[in-house]
Amino acid sequence: MESFIGGSSSSRAIHVYLSFKGDDETCRFTDMLWASLESNDLNAFWDDKKLDPCDSIFLPRSFLKAIQQSNISIVVFSKTMLLLYDPSEVQNQSNSFETTFDEHEKRPGQQVIDDIIIAVKRKMRELVCTNIDEDLVGMQSRVKEVEELLDLGNSSDEIQVVGICGMGGVGKTILARILYDRVSHHFDASYFVLNGFEFYMTTGLKHHKRTLIVLDCSDTFKILGQLLYTIKYKQLGGGSRIIITTRDEEMFRKFEKCDIYRVKPLTRDEALQLFCRKAFKCECSVRGYEEQIDSVLKYANGLPLAIVELGSFLYNRRPSEWSNAMVEFKRVSNSDVMKVLQKRFDELGFNCM
Repeated sequence: MESFIGGSSSSRAIHVYLSFKGDDETCRFTDMLWASLESNDLNAFWDDKKLDPCDSIFLPRSFLKAIQQSNISIVVFSKTMLLLYDPSEVQNQSNSFETTFDEHEKRPGQQVIDDIIIAVKRKMRELVCTNIDEDLVGMQSRVKEVEELLDLGNSSDEIQVVGICGMGGVGKTILARILYDRVSHHFDASYFVLNGFEFYMTTGLKHHKRTLIVLDCSDTFKILGQLLYTIKYKQLGGGSRIIITTRDEEMFRKFEKCDIYRVKPLTRDEALQLFCRKAFKCECSVRGYEEQIDSVLKYANGLPLAIVELGSFLYNRRPSEWSNAMVEFKRVSNSDVMKVLQKRFDELGFNCM
């Protein structure tokens, strides 16, 4: 696990900017909070460094960058920094100050931290849902369609399986990750599983809770027997959901019941919008590029990964340069292209929480 205490050169996205200034007791609490954030896959930048007097007006550049990149800010005040209270209420510990203080003392520090983690995760999910359409063209409708298949409002104890199918590069993984972030709070436990071994570890917990498991594995066929056993003998709690991403629908014939969602390539309009965002940093095409854009979109064939990579590859190039650039891009074999595209997509920072 990478640390962001006092800054870091890590490329991980910053989820939470954690700021505090106070006594040793507050520092211990903040340390516990930071550790809990990190253990819950919430990357935190902690500005625990002592600021010079001039820094109170001009923050260090690393701090400003972290603030700009973070989704959520948490400011921790010590008991010596009381704000927005009438002085007499503080002195006599009366009215709203007395109520707040009593409630705080009744709740141990770890419970307060657990509440903060829940609130931060809820806010992060809201941000993911809000930014779906901004970051990934056409994804919002696809997420909604799979959510309908999951039927989360169903009170039945049945364990449901939903398969997300489609060719490589069509967006199965990112769809599954967005769904995981969006619906995991409905479950007692949730797991985003990347290989068969992780699945064995997950089902080995035998917790019998209402569980969400997302299987984004290349070796799902290898664990198919264990998966069927898990469902048949209800090793997971009632109302659990299993989401499986795969290119091959054949495996789902083994299931007694399974809803399949086939991810379609982007439409022409969606592909054009996504490409223009990457190639021109705007929502529409630029005059003089029409013929070249048409050629690129035909080559990408509606695959989001290909469109993102090609748009980035052609960014800031003149129309006369596009033909040579496309020839250079096509020299790579199909398998190598997909490896490059997947690596590029992973670098965009769409990680599960």
